Amino acid sequence: MLDFLEKEHIDKNIIKGIDEFRKKYPLESACAPGMPKYLYYGKEVLEEAIQVLLCGENLLLCGSKATGKNVLCENLAYFFGRPCYNVSFHINMDSASMIGTDTFKNGEVVFRKGPV
Repeated sequence: MLDFLEKEHIDKNIIKGIDEFRKKYPLESACAPGMPKYLYYGKEVLEEAIQVLLCGENLLLCGSKATGKNVLCENLAYFFGRPCYNVSFHINMDSASMIGTDTFKNGEVVFRKGPV
């Protein structure tokens, strides 16, 4: 997939940074992301997003529906060799819905993990 970045004329140093990241932080094959359904086209946005992640910073994507935010995330996860999770936020979302909460199982209190 890194050849896609080369075809899009993404800076070679950025591609090299992704390659180094993948070597430094390998992922078990069971967790490896699948090929994204759609490719993200947008050289400037891709370069900026990749650089932010290579610097170890978080990336906040905001915008109207159907502007490619999920597609960008799926592509970034694939480039970096990381799993991708889709968690929808809504008005009734709380921390227990995301992180998890205590629950009873077989008469004992156990922690039920959330998606995050």
